[in-house]
Amino acid sequence: MDKVIGIDVSKATLDGCFLQESHKESFVVSNNLQGFKKIAKKANGALVVMEASGPYYLQLANYLNTHKIEVSVVNPLVIKRFSQMNLQRAKTDKKDAETIANYGSLYNPKR
Repeated sequence: MDKVIGIDVSKATLDGCFLQESHKESFVVSNNLQGFKKIAKKANGALVVMEASGPYYLQLANYLNTHKIEVSVVNPLVIKRFSQMNLQRAKTDKKDAETIANYGSLYNPKR
């Protein structure tokens, strides 16, 4: 994928990492409608990848899907194994978002 946004979802916030070729940008927005709109603006032509983390990802995934933005929801175990395979030990929300974006960029997961 040319443009990928990885989202680490939590109850209150959405940590994101926007990857486009050699450009990387991290951001944090609220897990609410205002945050969804900010992500939708960034996602112009990008694939948004997130983990299926409890009920917290559903509203964002539905919002993006209804706005015709490509969304892929991935099993958290897949991301964990991808992280282990790449010998990543850091465990922060920002780093998790980057790992999810890298996974999406390399494997182009199913929408």
